[in-house]
Amino acid sequence: ILTLNNAVTVQVYPNPATDVLNISWTQQTTGTARLMITDVTGRNVYTSTVEINAATGHTQADLSSLKPGIYFISIKSDNISYTDKLIKE
Repeated sequence: ILTLNNAVTVQVYPNPATDVLNISWTQQTTGTARLMITDVTGRNVYTSTVEINAATGHTQADLSSLKPGIYFISIKSDNISYTDKLIKE
């Protein structure tokens, strides 16, 4: 869980993940964010545009195409800057 300037809290779960990754956030924020997953060598293996909807506060990413391993996830928008380690089972 990451809180950025007391504005937006981002939670990515489950971690370790299988095929679906849940992403949730707090605060009344809307727009789009860039979701990127890189492998341990820094190679981009997944990129998506995530719709940030204040009404739901939640979205999902399909990780079924990723092989099991260790990755790094990054979510960036005007209001969100989140980076963390992600384990895919």
